[in-house]
Amino acid sequence: MASKDSTAAAKAATGAAAAAGAGAASGVDVPAVAALFVQQSGLMHSLWAIYVVATFAAAGLAASAHTLPAWVAALATLGFWLFTLGHMSLLKQALAMLEATRADLALLAAKPGAAAREAGLGGTVATMRDIRDPYWIALVAHLGIDLCVTGILWYAVYHTLGK
Repeated sequence: MASKDSTAAAKAATGAAAAAGAGAASGVDVPAVAALFVQQSGLMHSLWAIYVVATFAAAGLAASAHTLPAWVAALATLGFWLFTLGHMSLLKQALAMLEATRADLALLAAKPGAAAREAGLGGTVATMRDIRDPYWIALVAHLGIDLCVTGILWYAVYHTLGK
């Protein structure tokens, strides 16, 4: 979630850019940086919404099955925790990007005119370059989740057709 200070920094930077006439051709495009901040804030809200849906889906599965075998409950638990850890990795990346962009916006808002255009986006650019977790983390999380969900679905199919 974006803080009030972060939102104020984005608004101040956008106002400073408009007053100074900053554009892409003259250095840092402050409105584009402010738009990146807003985009990252939206990403944070989306990540939390996905997490809430997954959490309630897992709780719904547990609540709806009165006689869930231990191995199905173990698959559901493992799948949920793989999702949670993968989600936490994405959330960590989004928070780092949001914080770097907020810090750069605050710096840009504090500098008048040409100084803002020359300030650069060191934190934002470095974070964008370095933020990605290794590919194998996403691969392991997704394959693990897929296998767990597939096992649970086939359990449900087997017991539906078997009755």
